[in-house]
Amino acid sequence: MKERVFIIGDVHGCYKTLCALIEKLPNKYDEKIIFVGDLIDRGPSSAEVVELIRNANYDVVLGNHEELMIEFLEIEEEYNNWWIKNGGDKAIHSYKQKYNESYKDKMKNDVEWMTNLPVYLEYNLKNDQNRKLVVSHSSINNYWANPKLSKEDIIWNRKVMNPHNIIDVPEIFNVFGHTIFDSPIIRDSFACIDTGAFKGFSGELTAIEFPSMKIYKQEYKD
Repeated sequence: MKERVFIIGDVHGCYKTLCALIEKLPNKYDEKIIFVGDLIDRGPSSAEVVELIRNANYDVVLGNHEELMIEFLEIEEEYNNWWIKNGGDKAIHSYKQKYNESYKDKMKNDVEWMTNLPVYLEYNLKNDQNRKLVVSHSSINNYWANPKLSKEDIIWNRKVMNPHNIIDVPEIFNVFGHTIFDSPIIRDSFACIDTGAFKGFSGELTAIEFPSMKIYKQEYKD
């Protein structure tokens, strides 16, 4: 693989913001780009975000919002109001706008893709501390030694809210999102890069270059 990669935080349907951020990368769309999940919901353009990422075949891990969309379609639309209340309404509106009467078929097709997303990705690329890169939706360090990693723990846990709760695993550097902070939190063994891309929070999407740890940011764009 290439000597560097770019990991992008929770996009949450902010397509124009994502495109503007990618334009800031040295080789733009031709870079090796990895996403930490939560591609959808809250922002106005979930369908466009998923389309871009699928067409480019970028690496993605499963986020809890993808999990909510999967559950929503599996148990029929009248049940999972939790997804609707957490931005799913905006995702559905995005699909309706883009695909019109065929939007349900396209949602189902994207959900089939989402069900095959890994909960974490492990790379041979290492930083100057000889830590290999691991990308997940939420912090994976506390579960890394467990031979039966729980999907729910990896995509839902909020241990990063207090960084001191995260165990230092010497062999890995974990990049993840899921919990919003005003700016990225970077420690010896991890980086949390969810900076609230969608309108109503900080409105900033973040990417981190590994192994250089250079940060790229893009303010929310309508």
